[in-house]
Amino acid sequence: MEVAFPFGHGLSYTRFDYADLEVEADDAGLHLRAEITNSGQRSGREVVQVYVGRPESSVARPPRELKAFASVELAAGQSRTVELTVPREDLAHWDIRLEDWVVEGGRHAVAVGASSRDLRLETTVELPGDEVALPLSEESTLGDALAHPVTGPMIRSQLEQAAGADDSVFSAEGMLRMMESFPLGRISSFAGSGLDSQKVQELIALTRRD
Repeated sequence: MEVAFPFGHGLSYTRFDYADLEVEADDAGLHLRAEITNSGQRSGREVVQVYVGRPESSVARPPRELKAFASVELAAGQSRTVELTVPREDLAHWDIRLEDWVVEGGRHAVAVGASSRDLRLETTVELPGDEVALPLSEESTLGDALAHPVTGPMIRSQLEQAAGADDSVFSAEGMLRMMESFPLGRISSFAGSGLDSQKVQELIALTRRD
């Protein structure tokens, strides 16, 4: 819907032009640079605003969020390169599965302008995401446990030992792949798996946060 005063809107007796937007991403966050020019006949002040969105987010998020801003005073005809930083933690969302803040990797839309609806420059940047390892439960599959960075190596070692036994269900070629869809709570019922109920519970506990 059209609004009279968009978020971040301000009035001025002069005009400002935006140019040459550059955005870099690293482990610290986003680093932006843009040239702001007072193209009017009077001195004035502009609040340069940075909005970031995640178009392909796996969670419900606003199309854009204000993440940084800077106030710049310029004389008539004067230009200045403005540099702004968006800390990585400001790009995170609350993950209810992990009960923690997580930065989602992938393409992020970055826009710079004078208000939320007066965006002068836009670009996209690829941001590396946090490694997410969900806690396991008895309903998690053996495949989930094998893919987990904590339990995966431990289970592979256990299954390799069990595979050498004649009575192991994993001694047959291709059996492990078929068993990857089985819930952890049922793996202990297979003789020779090397994963009894106590071992399964210990593995699940290793993936839980205190």
